[in-house]
Amino acid sequence: MKLLEKFCIVLLILYVINFPKVIGKITGLVLYVEFFFWVVPTLIIIIYGFINKKLKLPYLILFTILAIWFIVNESTLFRNNILANYDYIIGLLKFYSIFVVFLTVGYDRNRYKEILIYCTIIITPFILLFYLSYLGFITLQFEGSVVGFNYEYQRFTSGTIMNPNAISYVAAFGIIVAQLLRFEFGEKKFYWAIIIFNVGIILLHASRGAFLISLVVLILFWFNEKKRTQSLSFVTMFAFSLTILLLTYFFLGLIEDLYIYYRFFETRYTNIGRVQQIYSSFENFLDAPFWGKGYTNAGYSIYYNTARSNFHYTQVLATTGIIWSTFYFYFLYRIFVGNGNVKYKLIFILIGILTFAFYNWTEIVAVSVIVYFSHISPYMSKLRK
Repeated sequence: MKLLEKFCIVLLILYVINFPKVIGKITGLVLYVEFFFWVVPTLIIIIYGFINKKLKLPYLILFTILAIWFIVNESTLFRNNILANYDYIIGLLKFYSIFVVFLTVGYDRNRYKEILIYCTIIITPFILLFYLSYLGFITLQFEGSVVGFNYEYQRFTSGTIMNPNAISYVAAFGIIVAQLLRFEFGEKKFYWAIIIFNVGIILLHASRGAFLISLVVLILFWFNEKKRTQSLSFVTMFAFSLTILLLTYFFLGLIEDLYIYYRFFETRYTNIGRVQQIYSSFENFLDAPFWGKGYTNAGYSIYYNTARSNFHYTQVLATTGIIWSTFYFYFLYRIFVGNGNVKYKLIFILIGILTFAFYNWTEIVAVSVIVYFSHISPYMSKLRK
């Protein structure tokens, strides 16, 4: 991989995990994140790939149809005077463009492995930054919001610097990368350290979605690779690792702050609100099943007191209706499982299902951090032939 390609890939990895935005908030620097970390490196790779006849644009026609259709669907032709919202299509453009970049650059196993290693190198200090803050070694602050333990929600939060659930999704991304490095390339160095390191921040944030995704990834990768008798050693090792982690937190005086167990069963209004979001968006879909009600009204309900839904499936249905949604979910299916690498197909489908159950498209960077590299692996079986 040439130096310019490497530089562009590093910029994009930094972008998808929100690193430059976090640094900009902490330091007060104006970094023009969208332009320098997304637009510029993406254009460079696409132009370079085109010149060298290595540019890959799978599902371009389907993506174009979806984009034009959505724009028309949000226009006054269908929405009258309702305020149009194009967050979905902007998010979809980011998703597809970065998908194209990584697929173009990582078109052989050596490049693919190199990209995964870059991810690990970048994600680790990013997560470490928050660990150091939570442990009191450094102080992170933005607009009066201090990073640390939130007694109201009984978990560690990063204030307005970055949503703690988004940070946990970055950690889950790190776990996916570690699994791919181990099972695709046999890289076992620092494997358990990386797993424990990333699981730890998820537990501190009590992030249910990231925890479930990570658990599914860990278990399915092992059961996919090993026989059941062999996989028992993994279960033992994973339980042992979590025990050591919890004991470490205990000696640090943080054991009472591991709140993730309670967040799975709590009945706070925020949880009830999530259910209400699904109800309201699904009812709006039933009111306009073919064309939807547009993004602005998709999750809106006076009765349920909701403005939008974080449950991606009903939000999309209520926004665009059944026809666009059918093509859209087919597009995502193709991106996730590609040309049918049977070895990992179930894993990637489950990752996708869980991801979009917890996040909406407007959180494009936080969501896509889970899938940017899961989408490459399905193509590897075809490229290896």
